[in-house]
Amino acid sequence: MKKYLNIRIVMLVVLIISINFSHAENVPVTTEEPLSTAMQATGAEISEVNVNGWTKLAINDASDEDLEDAVKEAMSGFGITKENYKITRSATRYQRIVKAEALLRNMHIVAAAQQLKSLDKTKEPEVYLVINVDSKSQDEITIKDLNTKFANIMENFGGTPHITTCLVGWLDGKLVKDEQDKRLKDAFASVNARIITANTSAQYTSSTGFSPLIINQLKVGSDEININIAMRYSPYDNRTYVIIGSPVITMEY
Repeated sequence: MKKYLNIRIVMLVVLIISINFSHAENVPVTTEEPLSTAMQATGAEISEVNVNGWTKLAINDASDEDLEDAVKEAMSGFGITKENYKITRSATRYQRIVKAEALLRNMHIVAAAQQLKSLDKTKEPEVYLVINVDSKSQDEITIKDLNTKFANIMENFGGTPHITTCLVGWLDGKLVKDEQDKRLKDAFASVNARIITANTSAQYTSSTGFSPLIINQLKVGSDEININIAMRYSPYDNRTYVIIGSPVITMEY
């Protein structure tokens, strides 16, 4: 049973992928959305928004038609008509997936309905809806709009939305460690966030925290976290990338 649970979690993750209070000092903040506020406080501008989410559906033994209806309804929730997305199907011994994919001018949307079979034949299969959106946008309204649509779509299925939002931005050049630490501190302070963990390596710096301004949260051990900020220098384009996620970063950095 434990082995099956691990397999199921891995499948779901693969599909989803398919401190202290102080005042910010460096950059004046003019946004209202917390993640974009934190990004602006680092001095970087948003270049990419990624939102992904999943929910367990209230059906068990779903047909391919049921799975297809689910992804069609999800696409409709984004205002995308059937002429603008492609549907594909795949199946293995333990899962069946129907996926709808739309590649728009500045946005890539994938909605997938997945049925997972249990190794225990006495248990019913489980069906999940997973949605991922990549948007080339600098507008904080996009962040709010996507989160609202995700929640509405998943609640319409009677499920509980599990939503993760990630922003990507960048700064020119390489920051010395003191400057990087200061910008991270400013970012957390801009949303009244308490830093809970901090990790530094030769490649990146990553910290997690909790902000009362952010609704989403995740419990890790005895700690509740809802914001994760990482900074990484890329020598290939001489940029320091800033990645901000809530409740955690779920994309590669």
